Amino acid sequence: MVSGKRPLKRLRIVVVLSVIALILMAVTATVRADAIVVTRAMKASTIAEIFVESDEIRVDLEIGVDDLDAFRNLMPDEIYERLGHDPAPPAERLDRFLTAHLVVEPIDDRWRITGMTTLSEERVEPGSG
Repeated sequence: MVSGKRPLKRLRIVVVLSVIALILMAVTATVRADAIVVTRAMKASTIAEIFVESDEIRVDLEIGVDDLDAFRNLMPDEIYERLGHDPAPPAERLDRFLTAHLVVEPIDDRWRITGMTTLSEERVEPGSG
C-alpha cells in the first residue's frame, strides 16, 4: 500500500504546482510595469528646469546652499551682501546674470544655453512630440 500512495502524492504535487503556474501566468499577463525615471537631479543640490515656449522662456531654479554664490545675482540684497559682495541694484544684477551667467539664445532654429552650465541635456516630455 505504501507504493500505491506515493504516486498519488506525486500526482497531487504536480497538479498543485501546475495550478500555481497557471495562476501566475494568468496574473502576469495582465500586470503592467511602471516606468522608473532616474535623473541626475535626484542627487544634485542645484537644479534648473528650462521651459521654452513660443512666447516665453521660463527657468525654474532650486539652488543648493553650496551654490548660493554662483547664483548671487538672483539673491535678495541681504543674502547678496552677506555673501561678501558690494551692494548693487537688483535690476543690474539680474541683467548681469541673464547676459553673462545664464544666456538662452536662439541659434539656427534651436535654443542654446551658455554661461555657467556644466551639464545640459535635452528632455522631451511624453506626448510633447
